[in-house]
Amino acid sequence: KLFTLYNVDEDRTDSMKVPLFTETGGLEELLFVEESVRNAAIYLRLPVEIYLTHFGRCLTTDAQSKWNDMIKDPLNPEEFQYSQDEIGGYEQAFIDFTQLYCNAKDARDIMHTYLRSAECRKTPSITCKEHADRILILMKYTQKLDGTSAPLSRVEKLTILLHSFPSAWIESYGIIHSGIQEDTTVQHIVDHMSCHERQANKKGTKNNNKQQKRSNNNNNNNNNNNARKRNFNSSNH
Repeated sequence: KLFTLYNVDEDRTDSMKVPLFTETGGLEELLFVEESVRNAAIYLRLPVEIYLTHFGRCLTTDAQSKWNDMIKDPLNPEEFQYSQDEIGGYEQAFIDFTQLYCNAKDARDIMHTYLRSAECRKTPSITCKEHADRILILMKYTQKLDGTSAPLSRVEKLTILLHSFPSAWIESYGIIHSGIQEDTTVQHIVDHMSCHERQANKKGTKNNNKQQKRSNNNNNNNNNNNARKRNFNSSNH
């Protein structure tokens, strides 16, 4: 689901589509939507004072109700309890909103654990580049959260990325590159893993061709057997 943000001025009308937060993807989805809305607001040059209301429009009904109830002053529902004139007011509102989807005291810790879990391992359905982009975005999200753990260092980020790939590929990288080094970059890891990906895809294509050939041979044999049976039965008649 998408929502379109607009900025209308005297000279032109600009717009940009952003994803809606549906609550189905939990904290990761919420952080992704907020990042998209923030980037769109910067691109459209939206004034800071409308961030609070515009972010609420990028939420589905239930989440939108929670957001609106939270940002309004409980003693005066016509007013906001967060500053509209400074970006800090919006940022604090968003941090408080994340508490509804993750324990705010250790939200960063939970995301760090999530990044190291099986749920963040590369799947065959996406490329190494797409996978790396997702992991890097998740790491960026963690900087917006509160927590007891320290922000991820450069080496920790590279290590998490490396270990999110298949075990055999990780082992190969360790043998060739001796693990994470001072000059290691994200591109080094992606390039190495992409080589394994191409080999795996080539092997998969070769196996599929063999299976298809075997299937065709079986079909031909069955057809020949059926033809012989028909000829035999015809000769008996």
